[in-house]
Amino acid sequence: MKWRVMMEVIGSDGTVSTHEIGGGAAVDEYSPRSIGLTLAEGKLVLAGLQHNLVQAQSEDHCRRRRRCQR
Repeated sequence: MKWRVMMEVIGSDGTVSTHEIGGGAAVDEYSPRSIGLTLAEGKLVLAGLQHNLVQAQSEDHCRRRRRCQR
């Protein structure tokens, strides 16, 4: 089984953008060590989510704050 974490951002104008946050490759055999995320993998997924969310929120804020459209 392969897996990936996707983030979908829906803008105030209805535009949808999708970002892949992370993922994992298939494993041949499961063991207690290979089930779930390692702490390092969890931190990478959280960091990717935080990065994309902050970027989307700051872009939205700048767009709303803009007074002149030029």
